[in-house]
Amino acid sequence: MEAFKCITNETESETFWKFSGAMNENFQMPALFGKKRLTINLKDIQMINSYGIKVWCKWVMQNKLLPKITLEDCPFVFIKNISAIKGFISGNMTIVSFYVPFFNDDSQERKDVLFKVETDYTLDGFIKIPKVTDSKGAEMDLDVNKIAYFSFLKK
Repeated sequence: MEAFKCITNETESETFWKFSGAMNENFQMPALFGKKRLTINLKDIQMINSYGIKVWCKWVMQNKLLPKITLEDCPFVFIKNISAIKGFISGNMTIVSFYVPFFNDDSQERKDVLFKVETDYTLDGFIKIPKVTDSKGAEMDLDVNKIAYFSFLKK
């Protein structure tokens, strides 16, 4: 498992973080300076354990008054915690893209499909499930409980 890393880019009006690796006992949230908009790309997060969840939730609570936090490319390991853990995201956070797992029982193939706001879903909970196929063209099924997994869209 890769250690947690954060690549930071700053502009005059926005801070951009790209996370990768494991949110575990070695995970620390980077320091945030000022009240700029913040975008966090979570695509390369490989796992989150209870310690990582605790650190993340504490940071969320401390920064719930920031003007806007955008979360993008959220992996399954991140999204599954939203409905399970109170305080995992706050009202100032907007998820603009996240991965949804699909699976085919016959081929045993799994595919994570990126859903994007206003293309595949709306922030008020409308979801358009695309047709997803495996490497042989067979249709794949949604590999999550639709009601629970997408529940964060109805804030």
